[in-house]
Order: sequence, then C-alpha cells, then structure tokens
Amino acid sequence: MKNTPTYLALLAFSVFQPAAALFAADAAANLPRNQRIDMLVVAEQSKNGAELAKKSSDTKPTVFLVDGGYIEGGDPIAGEKPPSADTVKSNVLEALHNANFQQAPDAASASVILVYTWGTLRPQWQPTVSGSHIAPNLKARLSLVAPWKTVSDIEDDIVTRRVTNFSTGSFLMHPNWRDAIDFARDARYFVVFSAYESNITNGAEAAPLWRTTVSTQETSTSMHQGVASLAASAGEYLGKDMNSPKNTYAARVTLSPTSVSSTAPAQADVAEKASNANSSDVIKQLVKRERDRVSGEFGQKNEEKDVW
Repeated sequence: MKNTPTYLALLAFSVFQPAAALFAADAAANLPRNQRIDMLVVAEQSKNGAELAKKSSDTKPTVFLVDGGYIEGGDPIAGEKPPSADTVKSNVLEALHNANFQQAPDAASASVILVYTWGTLRPQWQPTVSGSHIAPNLKARLSLVAPWKTVSDIEDDIVTRRVTNFSTGSFLMHPNWRDAIDFARDARYFVVFSAYESNITNGAEAAPLWRTTVSTQETSTSMHQGVASLAASAGEYLGKDMNSPKNTYAARVTLSPTSVSSTAPAQADVAEKASNANSSDVIKQLVKRERDRVSGEFGQKNEEKDVW
C-alpha cells in the first residue's frame, strides 16, 4: 500500500459536507445576508476552569484584558489590510460588556487575565513534517474549528496511519472529524480569547481556564470587517463550555475609514510591540505562548494534553 501524503489524504475527506453545518436561529440570523457573516464558535473550559466555574457560578469574573496582537499565520498574501488594534479592542470591549464581565485596571485586581489574539491563519503548503505529530500549521488550523479532544484524536489517527501504513477508515466513522478537516482546509479570519488565573507565576507553563475561538472563512468578507465583527459577536460565548462547535452568524459592525491599517505589519514587529506593552514577565510569557500556539509555532509545552 502506498503511503498517501497527509495533506492529500485530508483533502480527500473534504468532499463530505459538514454534518454540523446547521445555522443557529439567533438574532444575527434574522439580519439580511449582506449585514452578517458566517461565524464558527469553539468554546471550552479546562478541567481547572470547570471546577472554578462551579465554585463561582453566581459571580462574573473581573478581567484584565491583554492584547496579544495581530497574527498572520501560514503562507502570506500581499495587500492584506487588517483592522487597527484600537478597532479590535473596542469590539472586544463590546463582547466583554455583552458577557457581563467587568474590566480591571491591572492583573492584581482581576480574577482572570484574558489574552486575545486576532488575524488570519492560512494553510502552509510546505509544512514541517514530524514522525510523532501533525504539522503545527495544520494543528493550529484545526484548533480554530474544533475542540482539543477532536484535534488530539485526529492527530493520533493521522500519526498512527503514518507510522503503521494502515488506515482504519476512522474519518468515515467520525462526522466531527470530517467537519474539522473541512473547515480547516480554508484560510480563516479569527479572534481567540484565552483566560488564565490572575495569580499565576509562570506564564510559559500556565494552563488556561477557558478558551473561546470565533472564526470565519477568509473568502466571506474583508479582514478588517471580519475580525471586528467576530470580536464584537463573541460575548455570549466567553467562558462557556460547548460540547461541539457552533455554526452561527456575526452581525457586521460599522467601521470608519480610520479603523483600517494601511498594510499588514511585520509579525516580528507585532510580537515585539505586544511584549513591550505588557511589562510583567508573566504576561509577556502568556502573550508569547498564545501567539505561538495560534500561529502554529507552538512546541511541546503548548500542546495542553492534560489541560482539557
């Protein structure tokens, strides 16, 4: 039996239509088509986050908000114009308001440090190949559209087939795997919110309390419109624990001409700016951790196998 390249094997499954592609009948669904964009939501609580949520079910967290900065992962495309950081933050603040979260002036007075990253993630056509893991870029794209358990199961199956040269047909028996592969094969705009306990002392190895990811296909709208709309519509999903991804809609937000950056900034410049803006070593570590994970540059410490 020939060993089919992983990416070609994944493309073979894209002929299946997502079994979960039923859109929610929420407020945005009633808007005219030109006033909304498709939105896919993945919301998870970690083991620690679930325990904390039970203990504090009657209270909303106070949040210290940290902008992790713009990310352009995968193969780049010239001419992209992301929204300005201020525009994204204003829409993130709207999401916090809709979630009834209170913003704290500093980490010491907050119960949660909330790091948000935003931008676009595209396929990488010359991926890093490993005998024990799938390509980081593919794993990052899957993580935008599926919960950790699904991503982990897909990785285990692909690696097993790679090592043993044997296919069990597992994808045919798991519609959620097929959905994840289908959604992950296209470039997507995204906003990722990751919450951490405010009393952590080592951001490089910290475990998140919860993570909410909202994304849409890159072909659905412009980057500045997509990111801003996703950020503003994320509120009802922040801190939630959903069994499976949700297909819904985000209302298009109104943007001014000054809300758009003239060009996409260099990623090294963004990372340095994000680090300099957060003087605490712990928060710098969290920002780097989230940027590496979301962009597909994460290493073994970022895999979070015992977290979810």
